[in-house]
Amino acid sequence: MPTTIDPAVATYLETALEEIAEVQGDARQELAEAIEEAILEVAEESEGNLEEVLGEPSDFVAELRAPPGFGPSAGRCR
Repeated sequence: MPTTIDPAVATYLETALEEIAEVQGDARQELAEAIEEAILEVAEESEGNLEEVLGEPSDFVAELRAPPGFGPSAGRCR
């Protein structure tokens, strides 16, 4: 993980992590790590705004939390 994070990336990450505030214990830690890893990876590989690439933080987290095939983009082709 980089030692410094772009402020826009940090804000997106913070907002995304707020979406899992109700999750408790180890499940929250595991989900937080997955969210952080995914966001930092996309930020590193992408030249665009994270919201342009991943969508709103709430939508991004909802998709991560949904069972395969049932997320917000289940009906969309990518």
